[in-house]
Amino acid sequence: MYDSLVCARLFRTFNVVDDFNYEALSIENDLNLSASQVVAVLCRIAENHVYPAMIRMDYGQEFFYPTRTECAEKHVVKLDITQSGKLAQNAFIESFNRTYRTKILGFCLFRTLDEKRELAANWLSEYNGERHINHLTI
Repeated sequence: MYDSLVCARLFRTFNVVDDFNYEALSIENDLNLSASQVVAVLCRIAENHVYPAMIRMDYGQEFFYPTRTECAEKHVVKLDITQSGKLAQNAFIESFNRTYRTKILGFCLFRTLDEKRELAANWLSEYNGERHINHLTI
């Protein structure tokens, strides 16, 4: 996803959500997200969790890079790439992105990327806490 700072500078958001338990594992924000940054985020997440059996992703340019493929092969992770324009193939992340855009990106103006990162980290904790509490009451 893209958004912009108050100064009109664009930044990207890379969201990682566990498809099994719907826990949001990471929200990364930067002016540009390269394939090596995406791999670094996934490796950092795997340090605190286990490597997943599969990663579902869209056709973003940051995912089509040899580093990503090498990392997946090294850790025996299947890559499931959704078809362009087929949002239903990745419905949960689309729902998560909509919630994130509505509650954070569309609601706040950010002066700096650090301000955006701090708010994203706080919201991530809140989101995971709410989701866990709501799941327990069902």
